[in-house]
Amino acid sequence: MKICLVLVLVANLVCKGQTLLGFWETGTVDKAGFEAFEGRVARHVNMLKDQRHKDDVQFLFQVYRKTSKAFFEQYQPLVEFNQLADGVYDCLTATALYTVILNELNIPYRVYETNYHIFLTVQLPSREILIETTDRLTGFITDEAEINRIRTKYVRQAPVARANKTVFDYSGNLDQAVSDEQLNGLLLFNQAVKAYNDGSWKASDDKLRQSEQYYQSARTRELRELIQLTRTIVS
Repeated sequence: MKICLVLVLVANLVCKGQTLLGFWETGTVDKAGFEAFEGRVARHVNMLKDQRHKDDVQFLFQVYRKTSKAFFEQYQPLVEFNQLADGVYDCLTATALYTVILNELNIPYRVYETNYHIFLTVQLPSREILIETTDRLTGFITDEAEINRIRTKYVRQAPVARANKTVFDYSGNLDQAVSDEQLNGLLLFNQAVKAYNDGSWKASDDKLRQSEQYYQSARTRELRELIQLTRTIVS
């Protein structure tokens, strides 16, 4: 059974109580790799700060386009945060990186969780903007009606079964803001899902326990029940 989730500086970039290192450590720890990645993010933020003379919408659009170009090359679901160093991303890891960058630029935002997707909105003085991190070309949404339509679509989104696969559909209906710290839990939760999909029940359980230290939700409870049920069936 597969679960489908469609779903700063060199001196330790801080993200409202969360750090770039904290996100990095939800995956495979690589100290040298982190230092190189942290340096890349720091240089990227400094480059963006040099363009701050633009009006707020134009500047945010540059943040969106330049961040997408610099870090997001290949979409792949359920990846670890540190795979961003190789340009591999999903909606969750890309959104987590955005929170670090936006915090360094003092741009207010909100991250929203639905059953199968994560996205963020930015609160500018002139308007709210939705950034779809998995869309590198047309994911900068400024029209209020279009933002509402997209948000409704995300809330109603259901998992799609691929050939010879079965998907698990959560019984809850999530549509809520999550904190930067809770993003840590979601990053770990996705790794629990990936381990489950790979048939590694213990690894899935371990990652889920780590996830619950940061964030407990209807999805974590349902995954725990699914792991226990699967272990009973296959034992």
